[in-house]
Amino acid sequence: MDEFADGVKRIKAIAAEIGRDPNALDFTAFGAGEQWRSAQEIRDFERAGANRVVLWLIGQDLNSILSEMEELARTVLRLGILILLSKTHALEEPSTEVG
Repeated sequence: MDEFADGVKRIKAIAAEIGRDPNALDFTAFGAGEQWRSAQEIRDFERAGANRVVLWLIGQDLNSILSEMEELARTVLRLGILILLSKTHALEEPSTEVG
């Protein structure tokens, strides 16, 4: 996680140095095997600058893949929906500025 966060910071700093908008960059973390299967790990990647985390399915047959996807939906996917809703809500809040 620290390596990913350091990489994001470094790339954003380089982008700023060459006159590019560092916030226009998009970062994806790819999980292999059973990496990053908890909601906390996904939250940590978001805080580190990831725009998305791609999880590798490890099931070898249809039933195990479906079971794995159901488990991910209960844990990790639910978190993504909650994050999306919280960000959407923050964008829709009325301004308190007097115009």
